[in-house]
Amino acid sequence: MNDYTPIDLMAFHNAGLALLGEQGTAPIGQQQFRGLPFLVGANPELCFVAFGEGLQRTPLSIPIDESAWSIIVAHRLLASGISAGGPVGELVAEYVFTYQSGDQVRVTIRDRFEITEILTAWGQLPFRAVPDQSDSLPACYEGRFDEAGGLYWLLGSSVQKYALRE
Repeated sequence: MNDYTPIDLMAFHNAGLALLGEQGTAPIGQQQFRGLPFLVGANPELCFVAFGEGLQRTPLSIPIDESAWSIIVAHRLLASGISAGGPVGELVAEYVFTYQSGDQVRVTIRDRFEITEILTAWGQLPFRAVPDQSDSLPACYEGRFDEAGGLYWLLGSSVQKYALRE
């Protein structure tokens, strides 16, 4: 699949699998999410770019030194207030894409629209993002019940509508 190039974010990794706490684990290293290549850090101690208290608090500038028609981000939210009655659509992040010309496109990342916490209640997936894996049926008569499922990332494709250009 040469049409898609994963971006190596190793220089920006600041958290590991321990960040997920009770939410379990996530696949690391080279991955295929919905047929697209992604590079998740291979070191379990330092494999994610994480923002929040005690983590990255200031914006990051991540260079993409080639033309891109679209950018698809694998991201996840570790905690949401929605299940406790909080508002839908709360601003979580803002991605700013700067073209060589200096023009910028801002993409808001809102809870329950472009991102949500994982594991989430049935029917509560985001409106504008998809899980990293297609739905599947677990084996009916074998395997451990607690190993069923396995949603790790949300793929946010909201940037596609802006048709990134040089």
